Amino acid sequence: DFVHKGDVLFKIDPRVIDGQLAQAEANLARSTAQLAQSQANLARDTAQENYSRGVADRYEQLVKDGIFSQDQGRQTRANADALGQSLAADRAAIQSAQAQMAADQATINNIRLQKSYTTITAPIDGIVTQRNVDVGQTVAASMQAPTLFIIAADLTEMQVNANIDEADVGRIRPGQNVSFRVDAYPTDKIGRAHV
Repeated sequence: DFVHKGDVLFKIDPRVIDGQLAQAEANLARSTAQLAQSQANLARDTAQENYSRGVADRYEQLVKDGIFSQDQGRQTRANADALGQSLAADRAAIQSAQAQMAADQATINNIRLQKSYTTITAPIDGIVTQRNVDVGQTVAASMQAPTLFIIAADLTEMQVNANIDEADVGRIRPGQNVSFRVDAYPTDKIGRAHV
């Protein structure tokens, strides 16, 4: 068959890769939700920490004025400091979620690239001279890609490797015109060429 560059030669069943892609997209959605949750936690804890610091500052003044005990002042300051530690944990959770999102996006990009390999197209215009795969056959590549098709670019010129009797070799000269036959058509002269 004659094929044009870009013609689809065959497709590999993409269902396994589609499943992997769906899983990777779900992982990205989960990471995105985790990031949103971590950002919400940071906003909430920032507001609580600001409020607690204000309360601790007021209690500190009230302790100085003798209205509250030193213990109450220390307790409000400890609460504010604990919320400050929560802010650090929230920032770390945001960084972790962002890193997970980047990893999930990289996985999606890799799977999409693999999916693009499930459609095999003709790399050149030419004639398919050999097909090494049939419909339904498993195609597997280990260390190198298997040869699925052989496409000849231009059959108007080709090289013929021929067996010549030793007795006839002495009569052959460069540029000499010759004709040849092939076993498939023993009575026909297939082509004309020159040495």
